[in-house]
Amino acid sequence: MAVELGWHGRDHVRQMPGLAMRNCKRSPKADKGLWQREGRHSVNTYKACMKFSDCYSGFVSTTMGPKDYMVSNTHCCQSDGCNRGSVPPPQNNRTENGLQCPACIVPFQETCPGTKAARCVGQETHCVYFAGNVQAGIINAKFATRGCATESACYTKPGAQVPSASYLYFLRRADCLPAPRQG
Repeated sequence: MAVELGWHGRDHVRQMPGLAMRNCKRSPKADKGLWQREGRHSVNTYKACMKFSDCYSGFVSTTMGPKDYMVSNTHCCQSDGCNRGSVPPPQNNRTENGLQCPACIVPFQETCPGTKAARCVGQETHCVYFAGNVQAGIINAKFATRGCATESACYTKPGAQVPSASYLYFLRRADCLPAPRQG
């Protein structure tokens, strides 16, 4: 089961169904996160079921550009109703830390050139490259994205199915390397 708080859209809050999931065929996950995409913010709380092997409990931060980032705090558990409680909101430290990574966000494609640079912030010390398919309702499209991330994002592996407040990501690529210093 998952609970997620997200930030994306125009500073509005969306509360996903707040009941604890029961009888999951997969592990419960609880997640809270903040998203910003192209300068629009939203905050989401999310609970869902997912494969326990794909779930990471803790803080994750990714930055693809100054107006494109996500931070989340997740709790994974394995018993019925275990995500009844709340998860604290994640810290959103946007202070640059001197590291940078190739960056891009490309919908409808599986590759991303990373010709721009993202300046890493806070605890982000790694460069990630995620690609695969994203599903929103009946829509299923390819995507690719690169940028900065916390080391915790490196636990995501190819083949993972990662639910988010509005989407389900099927990852075919999940690369993670230490970030170089800005040149």
